[in-house]
Amino acid sequence: MVLGACTGFLAYRAMRAIDDFPVGVLISLVLVTGTYALAERSGTSGPLSVVAAEMIIGDRGLRFAMSNRSQSYVPSLWTPIDEVLNSILFC
Repeated sequence: MVLGACTGFLAYRAMRAIDDFPVGVLISLVLVTGTYALAERSGTSGPLSVVAAEMIIGDRGLRFAMSNRSQSYVPSLWTPIDEVLNSILFC
């Protein structure tokens, strides 16, 4: 959880510094894959680390770091992906 919180905070800072829709989407993709890979490499839980990172981006990131356009597109990207991955994870 600590790893996810740290990577989520770094992604939040990057999104605040670079207010561009395509870059924000790429940051969110890198956040998920990078956090999962780091967690697996360090022997911690990948899913829990990603959830912790998402809690920071999903709350603070949406409210304070993303433009209005990004606020609508980033969740639209992740909602179907989230549904599919949850189905795979909990089957």
